Amino acid sequence: MKMNYIALSLLVAGCCCPPPTGRSDSNRSESAAETAKAEPPAKPAEPEKAELPVDVGTNGPKLFKEYEANEVRADNKYKGKRILIFGTVEAIDKDFLGNVVLKLETGDMFATVSATLQDSEKSMAGDLSKGDGVKLICVGGTRVINMPTLRKCRFITAAESKLIDDGIKAERAEKAKERAAKRGSK
Repeated sequence: MKMNYIALSLLVAGCCCPPPTGRSDSNRSESAAETAKAEPPAKPAEPEKAELPVDVGTNGPKLFKEYEANEVRADNKYKGKRILIFGTVEAIDKDFLGNVVLKLETGDMFATVSATLQDSEKSMAGDLSKGDGVKLICVGGTRVINMPTLRKCRFITAAESKLIDDGIKAERAEKAKERAAKRGSK
């Protein structure tokens, strides 16, 4: 799966202030005034690149099918890597240690993807219902009893969700441009 939407541009406004230097406020204002006189006005900053902290993206059915086709290849692709996964909740359970485990649909009525949540995500899991769509960032595990496992999962933030949505739109627009260019060259 092409993951152009992982590395996306995001304007970072007001987040990049330098740390305090320990000088008093009066010294700061004098220094700022001196700097303003000595240097020409700076150009506006270029937007910084923001990336989702993931290596690969997939969904529940695709992950399951890849493990069914070739467990070794799927482990090489996913095991130990940070995965962005989209899925539909089949069940919300706890394991024998009390960890919250989301079971994601795979398209196979007898198999799910097991996504073990970080402790910080327990309260959000309590608000879920079967059939809800989720977007998680997890660390890939392996296959246990024919079912892919994910660990250290967390729900993505609203900003990360926007990055994904914007990336998907940009990727679709890029593909549409490529198709139009191919039609124009024929």
